Amino acid sequence: KALKDQVAKLTMAVQQLHALNVQSTQEQEEQADELLAALETCQEVETLRGSLQALELQCLDLQEQVDAGENAAGMVAQISHKCGLFEEMIDEQRCTIAGLEEMVQVSEEVEEHQVEELRQMREQAATGEAALSQQALALQVLQQQLAE
Repeated sequence: KALKDQVAKLTMAVQQLHALNVQSTQEQEEQADELLAALETCQEVETLRGSLQALELQCLDLQEQVDAGENAAGMVAQISHKCGLFEEMIDEQRCTIAGLEEMVQVSEEVEEHQVEELRQMREQAATGEAALSQQALALQVLQQQLAE
């Protein structure tokens, strides 16, 4: 009987150990599942950190592009302003050139007029010289006739 009692106690102890083992295995499996979930969460966090870093780099790149675009817009405004100034200068130069061309034309006309006047004066001088020569000749002839 004592042996039966011990066998019964041992059987009960084995059953309890088995129940504890099953419970412990379930708890370990639950803990393993929790650890796996935590690990996945950690991996997701690391993945998100990597994505965040990539997005931060993209933001920096985009900010540089925006800055470059703003600088380019400023340069375009400056160039446009300078173009306007140059256009004004060109218009002024065109007016000056037009005035100078008119002066050249007037100068050419004055020169032509002076050349014509000079030609006429030479003709008149030549005519006058011819008349003087004829009168001088006539005077000589008269002087010779008077002297004879």
